[in-house]
Amino acid sequence: GCTACKSVCPTSAITMFRDGQGFWYPSIDPEKCIQCGMCRRVCQYIHEKGSIFLPPRQEGFPRFYAAKHKNPQVVKHSSSGGFFTAVSDHLLDQGGVIYGAAFAGDFSVAHIRGTTAEQRDGMRGSKYVQSRVGDAFLGVREDLEQGRPVLFTGTPCQVRGLRHFLTARRVLTDGLILCDFICHGTPSSRLWEDYLARLKGRYGPLEDVEFRNKDRGWNRTRMKIRVGDRILEESLSGTTFQAGGETLRTPFLGEHQVRNALTAGKALEVLAQRGFPVTEEEKRRGFAKAFLPARMEILSARPLCLLDGGHNPGCAAALKDALERFVPQRKVAIVGMMADKDSHEALRLVAPLFSKIVTLAPENPRSLPAEDLARVAGEFCPQAVPAQTCGEAIARAMKDLGPEDALIVCGSFYLAGEIREQLKAKLENLRW
Repeated sequence: GCTACKSVCPTSAITMFRDGQGFWYPSIDPEKCIQCGMCRRVCQYIHEKGSIFLPPRQEGFPRFYAAKHKNPQVVKHSSSGGFFTAVSDHLLDQGGVIYGAAFAGDFSVAHIRGTTAEQRDGMRGSKYVQSRVGDAFLGVREDLEQGRPVLFTGTPCQVRGLRHFLTARRVLTDGLILCDFICHGTPSSRLWEDYLARLKGRYGPLEDVEFRNKDRGWNRTRMKIRVGDRILEESLSGTTFQAGGETLRTPFLGEHQVRNALTAGKALEVLAQRGFPVTEEEKRRGFAKAFLPARMEILSARPLCLLDGGHNPGCAAALKDALERFVPQRKVAIVGMMADKDSHEALRLVAPLFSKIVTLAPENPRSLPAEDLARVAGEFCPQAVPAQTCGEAIARAMKDLGPEDALIVCGSFYLAGEIREQLKAKLENLRW
């Protein structure tokens, strides 16, 4: 499947097809074939079957060199030592062209032409699947004939096929650098497609594939596939979600909290780049143990008591979503808000969910008076009464609260901070 015969054919009589196992082979159209013999002339399978090609050893020169890129980030994102990046940077600085295997949008593998570092970066890393060479050989020929330096990288048979093709077409190769690698054979592209289809069916859209990921070190490379971020399980006790091919858990509820966790994950990546690495296990434990008081905090299970310091309409919408999905029972609320917040819109969202609301002004000069907040709440809730102290608010809210009901305290972190300890003590001493 190197495409040398297809590329050299003067009448376009040869096309590439995939056999039943997913490997690419040439097919000749007898009506177009003129029996010129060019395809046989460039076919390495015919001329070199069973042989291993090594260049002749020159006196005083070693046959092999070893190299490693000086930039650790390049090494991390390369399959080996980053040699391809170093050579291609040199070519790009000269206005050259790079050809190499890259993932397409569906993670099939094909040879592409690149003239920028960004395009080249897509060619980095091993792809253990047969690449579609397409018209890459013709592109290399055209670039060389226009005097542009070219770096072509591929499997040994692809590189050898390109050399045969250029020789047959008598193209000067002074500006050509050929780069191959030690190859153990190319797996079937159809096998790869079937595997991807199974992953998509199980996890949803795929975002990235690394055949040799180095997160665990050079000697512990592994295949890493990142899938689209999605929530797997939610409850009042937290959220389990899929991110970057990993299953993580946060004790916080809601899609917005997953986005917060992902942002924290990106911050950890930046820290790692600056010399403060965090292992995957440390990240997983950190997410699972994260705690913020009054962020949909459960103070008791019976009756359910939920403390949330969200203080704007966006937070109210998240609270409303959680209550509608996970708290079907009768609900009573203690609400306090700042005067500079949109209390009307926040209460429009959540107040209809409560059978009774007790309003309270936190001890802050920006607080909205309890009487004013009660009037707003009364537009959306059948019973809204003000209280002057935390103790009074707790007593009014719990006056007719049953063990199967729910008490929700919300609207302000100031309110949550003032009432939290008193409320916990009251709940701990409840006897039904």
